[in-house]
Amino acid sequence: MECYHKCNELLEDDELTSKGIIPAISVCKELGLIYEQQDLYDVAKTFLIQAENLYIKFTKVELDPIVTPIIGIKEMQVDWCAKNILDKLHISILYSLAKICRNLVYKPACTREDTQSKELCEDNMTNKKIMKNYADWAVTVAKISFHFIEENQFSQARYHLAVTSYILRKYLKTLREKHATKTIENFTVEYEHYNEAAASIAKFWAKYGITLLCSSRKRLIEGLQLESELKIVSSKFTDKYLLDFNSAKVLFWNVKELLNNAKLHYTFEKHPSDYASITLLVSRAYDYLGSFECEDKRIKMHERRVEILEEVINSRLCPRDNQIICRRIWIDLAEAYLTMVNLMEMRLQVFQPRLHQNWLMSKIESRAKSSIKHYQSYLNSLEMSKSESGVESFSDDELYIALCAYNNLGALYNKIVTFDIHQEIEYMQNSLDAYTFIVNYYNNHPEKQKELEKYEFIKSSKETVTRFSSALENCKKIIDDAKEIHTKFANISFSDPS
Repeated sequence: MECYHKCNELLEDDELTSKGIIPAISVCKELGLIYEQQDLYDVAKTFLIQAENLYIKFTKVELDPIVTPIIGIKEMQVDWCAKNILDKLHISILYSLAKICRNLVYKPACTREDTQSKELCEDNMTNKKIMKNYADWAVTVAKISFHFIEENQFSQARYHLAVTSYILRKYLKTLREKHATKTIENFTVEYEHYNEAAASIAKFWAKYGITLLCSSRKRLIEGLQLESELKIVSSKFTDKYLLDFNSAKVLFWNVKELLNNAKLHYTFEKHPSDYASITLLVSRAYDYLGSFECEDKRIKMHERRVEILEEVINSRLCPRDNQIICRRIWIDLAEAYLTMVNLMEMRLQVFQPRLHQNWLMSKIESRAKSSIKHYQSYLNSLEMSKSESGVESFSDDELYIALCAYNNLGALYNKIVTFDIHQEIEYMQNSLDAYTFIVNYYNNHPEKQKELEKYEFIKSSKETVTRFSSALENCKKIIDDAKEIHTKFANISFSDPS
């Protein structure tokens, strides 16, 4: 590695010359790959972006590269011209940038969007093929677009994805021209290859749309000023941030249409895990679209999420064989129900007739119990490792989500309103148990305390445990006092008034 860094220093003044450009890019690429192997993904990304910037700067000047023997181009054909080698290096760098995106998700504070991005990248990077035809080229270009999607560079991402759709159309045209000379068997195989590539690229387009929805929602919540006007364009996917429900709805329906098309290939019978992943993407699209809706209509969006997710988890997907995807669905379902509970509580704060209040309280109880059920399903599926001292721990991948689940369980039990004092004590005890688990986990893992202290629910859990413990003791004391009074009255004998 020291030699590579030395090369990088020596080439610093000549990296944009005809003789220096290919060695400079090659050295940056090799350094990026070395740091990637050492799990230093941020450093790897820095060198790969440096290589990409060198390519961009060099191609803006009217110079031709000159081939010099250097590591990093040994796998390329010797009869290629220098320009081809330079372009090949650039494609390789973009491909590597897209590949390390899956490792740039920081744990445990990663968002659901980042997690799904990581998994989509993993799904499409695991099987490297030699580019034999148009379909393979199209999928490769789509993979490169993933880097731009992750960086919120929507113009570049859309351009690359447009290229993939163009390549696929050329491939389909070629297939039709060959139909007359091919056997039915060979033709069927090639069409299956085309359909697989089309379904894969549809997922990338959908990911582009969902990421744009997510980024637009973040901009909307943070109150950032966008451009004064958003030009109306005829294309299905804009590269401008969305400002209102109508523009978000157009993008949403385009995403949903593409995901439905992807389901035609990724059927549940042949690809159950992919089918479930697509269903999760549809769920997230409904979630983001709901952020642009008025409060009264958001509940319907989340009800639709619940409908499509429960259809998969309850009747079609086996949790034993698809544990990872089932965990994601359980969490998504629990959060959908929790959001509905919060929205209904907001309605209760507005004056409502007594009959409608009772109806809302019944709905809140039903939704809260459904959310609790799915959080419990997720938590019950987790396996905790045990140290020599007997302390149980979650894996780093699941720690943040698991503790958030316990925090939400504590809040949900506290949202259920009942006039039965015994039932109220049971819910209060369940809530206290959930918050106590978080506090105990924090106290039993001193090596994680610095990492966990940045989460607000750690501090609030400690305060809630103290408050709930006192309230629970008071409730139990009231019951004990009531029992004592009842016993005294039962023992009193009254004389016959006659």
